[in-house]
Amino acid sequence: MSPEYKTFITKLKDKTKSKMAIWNKTSREDEFILKMAEGSVTVDNWENDNDGANCTDLRIWNNKGEVIDNLTYVSGSPDYRELKDLHEIVKRSYFKIEDTLESFIKELDSKRVTGKEEPEEDDLPF
Repeated sequence: MSPEYKTFITKLKDKTKSKMAIWNKTSREDEFILKMAEGSVTVDNWENDNDGANCTDLRIWNNKGEVIDNLTYVSGSPDYRELKDLHEIVKRSYFKIEDTLESFIKELDSKRVTGKEEPEEDDLPF
């Protein structure tokens, strides 16, 4: 991975961790997109159909919606961990995992009853 891409990925991680990057989900199962002034960046994680290897990629898109560069790494390759870490940070940010856990902890610390009773479902076909 080039030093320029390492810097770019570090800056994406930092911006995301500081809640200053707004990532959205794409139509792919585990892909996220960050729309920027001059294009977009996507980060994706998937299992290779051919050999079952875990893969992660980062794609750079221009404003015309064309992929202009792509980094793809397979688990075990030298730079895979760097890109996988970015994907994990983005995913946690998108799903607001830390905020949700913090909310759960506050609820558990309160004196209020936690949880809701679900109504029983009627299995009748009519």
